[in-house]
Amino acid sequence: MLERGKKILVLSRAVQDTFTSSEWTEIGYLTGLDEWIDHHPRLLRSLNWGDPDYKGHAMDAVARILDQDPANLKILVEYEPIVKWLKNHEPGALSELQAEVS
Repeated sequence: MLERGKKILVLSRAVQDTFTSSEWTEIGYLTGLDEWIDHHPRLLRSLNWGDPDYKGHAMDAVARILDQDPANLKILVEYEPIVKWLKNHEPGALSELQAEVS
């Protein structure tokens, strides 16, 4: 089982490389955090403008999603853009995360 910090780092890297505002909206609806994501002061703005602070906001958002409900880990681990990225870049972490949510 990956420790919390490692989960956040691995998942946020997948998010940073694959998410557009549409994926953020979808993951918001899937996790019940759509309003939080929509009202975050910088997350979507920094994504859309390619700002260097997007990485930190993405990590904060992943942490918030995981802290909101432990079941959200399964949602993230099964979300297609994240799974595809993990398969290609962090297969060991993907195996550990999948074992944890099984």
